[in-house]
Amino acid sequence: MKRLLPVFILVFSLCYTFNYAQVQLEKTNLPIFSFTLEPGGFLNLETDSPAAYQLRSNGTGKDNTPTDPPVLTGKMGVRYRGKTSFSLSDKKPYSIEFLDAKGEEQDVPILGMPAHSDWALMGPFSDKSLIREALIYRFGQKISPWAPKYRFVDVIVDGQYKGIFMLTERIKRNKVRVNINKIGTKDTTGQKVTGGYIFALDKLDPGDITFRSAFPMPGKTYPPHYRVVYPNEDDLRPAQLQYLKDHVRAFERVMDSPGFDDPKEGYAKWIDVPSFVDFVLLNELSKNVDGYRLSTYFYKDNDAINSKIFAGPIWDFNLAFGNANYCNGQYPVGWGYEFNKSCPQDSWVIHFWWEKLINDPAFRVKMKQRWFQLRKSLLSNGQIMGTIDSLVKVIGPAQDLNFKLYPILNKSVWPNSYVGGSYANEITFLKNWLDDRLIWLDAVMAEIPDRVSNVAFGEVKVYPNPGRESLTFEYRLAGFNETAEIYIVDANGREVYAYSHKFISNGPQILPLDISQYPTGMYFYRVKPGNGAPLTGRFVKQ
Repeated sequence: MKRLLPVFILVFSLCYTFNYAQVQLEKTNLPIFSFTLEPGGFLNLETDSPAAYQLRSNGTGKDNTPTDPPVLTGKMGVRYRGKTSFSLSDKKPYSIEFLDAKGEEQDVPILGMPAHSDWALMGPFSDKSLIREALIYRFGQKISPWAPKYRFVDVIVDGQYKGIFMLTERIKRNKVRVNINKIGTKDTTGQKVTGGYIFALDKLDPGDITFRSAFPMPGKTYPPHYRVVYPNEDDLRPAQLQYLKDHVRAFERVMDSPGFDDPKEGYAKWIDVPSFVDFVLLNELSKNVDGYRLSTYFYKDNDAINSKIFAGPIWDFNLAFGNANYCNGQYPVGWGYEFNKSCPQDSWVIHFWWEKLINDPAFRVKMKQRWFQLRKSLLSNGQIMGTIDSLVKVIGPAQDLNFKLYPILNKSVWPNSYVGGSYANEITFLKNWLDDRLIWLDAVMAEIPDRVSNVAFGEVKVYPNPGRESLTFEYRLAGFNETAEIYIVDANGREVYAYSHKFISNGPQILPLDISQYPTGMYFYRVKPGNGAPLTGRFVKQ
């Protein structure tokens, strides 16, 4: 539990002036969650402030007013949360922790969701559909072992209406959330130290316990940090941190090795492949611009239960589904995991092993099989569009007051790629974007081979041979999205050229090569596709 903020200690205060006129909430079709800070308290990012809360909900299909009798009341600690969502949003998100009369954590069931003490109030702001995060959580709940549950609510803070929020389960170890073994402070040796753990690739907050990757991020000189989520900073012991760091680094070393794809000793020994497949598909469906690199969670159970690393739970998709005007996030075509190619200048690029994993032929076969399995059921066009319609229906007329408080439908709010001018247009944009995304994904998934095979590479042509100023390599790729590697050595065995490139289509490939600076003589080449046997040959530089 975060310590409650003594009124005489200033840790951090929010200096922000709202430019919006206050709007009075008189009636809403959503439940009303309100809280009032204790005298002298103020909201900040660092520590919890004590508050009293009330929930008003007359049931599905019935309106609610701030004067209705509350169905739930109590004490809680509350603080602001988020990083980009906090600094660049006028609708600040909150972390809340329900407390008993003594100020201790108290598990509370709320709006039909399982009892827990820790919750988040997520405030969709730049996402003017208000439902992007809810949409992906709906899919995640059906596909993954666990994804956050949520309820849309109208929020009132100290008597002031703050708009539509998602009252959301936070990622916590618990039987009703991430159901892994509870590790105690004394579990520091033997099998006991092996888990469970929750950790993440993410931006960091002060006080976070982290460990660095063994490898720098692609194109960077610094490695990313993994943030330890469970156990928390009060309970995690040095031996547990060391175990988790060693375990993750061992996986990374496997991914960096030539045999990373070995069925027995490669990545399949270290990770739960189906969970990674589903994690990739959810990120690619939404083309989450933060996917794989930020708010990317993993968990590992005790070895006695399962020794593998699982991907997930999913979290933070407000910049997905076309709601990003940078790094190709706005386009419904293109792979999300190829973020580094469009945005190599970003400080948080995607770590190296993601691309190796996703481009492994065996992984891609599983990804294709799972995609088309889901397309027949949970991710069919009808299911997806029906889910959007159901979420819009839940929000209902409450969105009118939200956008009266925040009149942004005609404004570009970072990082909007589209300004619709109306709520209906925002929903239409989301549906159209998803229609186009599904067409593209269906097409590229269909190009993936149905099974892994060592396909004969075929003929490699090099011309003109001999050559003086330049020559051309012409070769054929057997499968979609293969990686071709070309190495050239001189007559003394010294490497003079190395080339690796992933193509987005199969068939003939052309590579022009400038050899004007090569000394005259004989050269030898080796051409190898990612899924085929290498071919060798030679050419002469005149």
